[in-house]
Amino acid sequence: MLTTPTITFNQPIQAELTKNHSSLEYSVKLPSTGNLAISLTNLTGNADLVLKNSDHQAITLFGIDQVASKNDGVASEYLNYQEFAYASSPEGVTLLKPGTYYVEVDLGEGSDTAKYTLEVSEQFENHDFKVGEVKNFFNYRAILSNSPQTYKFHVGQEDVYSFAAITADPDLMPDLKLVSADGKHSHKSKMSEGIMTFSEIKEVSLPAGDYTLTVVPKDKKKEVQYLVSGISKKHQEKMLAQQMPLVPTEQDKPASDLSE
Repeated sequence: MLTTPTITFNQPIQAELTKNHSSLEYSVKLPSTGNLAISLTNLTGNADLVLKNSDHQAITLFGIDQVASKNDGVASEYLNYQEFAYASSPEGVTLLKPGTYYVEVDLGEGSDTAKYTLEVSEQFENHDFKVGEVKNFFNYRAILSNSPQTYKFHVGQEDVYSFAAITADPDLMPDLKLVSADGKHSHKSKMSEGIMTFSEIKEVSLPAGDYTLTVVPKDKKKEVQYLVSGISKKHQEKMLAQQMPLVPTEQDKPASDLSE
């Protein structure tokens, strides 16, 4: 493994993995208690991200969930420690202690080489999600108390998107407000009731650009745990297609087709 100098926050670097040098490790210093958000983009091959502690050991949450991002193919990798911590246990520790950490970039399965752009930030209060060209789906679990929380994201190309927020208590269901950076597009959520009750902005067409999704508390005097998600229609259709057989089985065929 090749060890590189300390990576500087918010300064992207480019590098390449090969079969002879299939893993690169970068050190990053966290000056105070906080978060690390890491992105691996512009991939020409499959590559994975792993966050390690000062002993060069992969960080795990509760000894189970490795803090890593391992998507297939040339899909971008995003790793946010705070998101991992919330997802594993909303009541647990969600911040990193100050010190030195290591970001490992590994050559993924099925690729002989992979060029990439790596960037690390202390992203904490602003929850930025890149959607569209690089990321079509996100889930974020958090605690909402007396003030709205905002999520910024970028749409790479025009598509239809849906957003939802859900809590265990329907009476405390937060509202959603979606606004484009230029102010030309604005949408508010409606309550959707069925098997589950949730707040939803359903299937709105969004041109390419920057957007802010705001989660607004229903009762500012009560704290509520919620999950907010967003997905593009193209990505949703792709996910459904991957779950459905391309060739119908005997059970899937209409009764008329089973007569032969």
